[in-house]
Amino acid sequence: MKHVALSGGQADGWDAPALNQASTAPEPWTEARLFLYLRTGVEDRHGAAAGPMAPVIAELSRVPEADVQAIAIYIASLMPAASASPAAQPAVRPVTADAAILFAGACGACHGPDAPGGRVSLALSTTLAAPEPNDAARLLLVGLQPPAGQSGPFMPGFAEALTDTQLAELLRYLREDIAGRPAWTDLDDAIRRARQPATE
Repeated sequence: MKHVALSGGQADGWDAPALNQASTAPEPWTEARLFLYLRTGVEDRHGAAAGPMAPVIAELSRVPEADVQAIAIYIASLMPAASASPAAQPAVRPVTADAAILFAGACGACHGPDAPGGRVSLALSTTLAAPEPNDAARLLLVGLQPPAGQSGPFMPGFAEALTDTQLAELLRYLREDIAGRPAWTDLDDAIRRARQPATE
């Protein structure tokens, strides 16, 4: 099968989102946003580097800024012209008290309405807009940790703190009520896979 440039893929159990016309990101990537993401590992309208992308960002933090800018320019040159972003869908189910409590306890300090600035907008998160819940489930379980001795985005993992039922409820809330997207299916399978060590 022919590979399409910037169409995404999988590595170590993580999904790499498409950067071409197949992208489901609420807002298109731009050269400036690509540069910020590649340089710092965080872009407030798309998300933070995780999984196998985290060490790539750590290595790029050591190269000259002009080289990272050149990479961003090159990737942007391969991307199709930006079109209208897919419209977010209204929430498809009412918010439950349990979901709101889970969000407030697990995520609210950093991502709630009164959280300090500079955080990734969950409503615009590429991970929450993805067609599959794999990366979102993995992020909730393992969190984000910068490489040892380096700075970078941090988020605690909730693998020990939340049950699979709670994780599924939180994922539903994040996807449908925060991101305003249609429901994901097979959340139980996504959580089960995310709890298994990567084998690829």
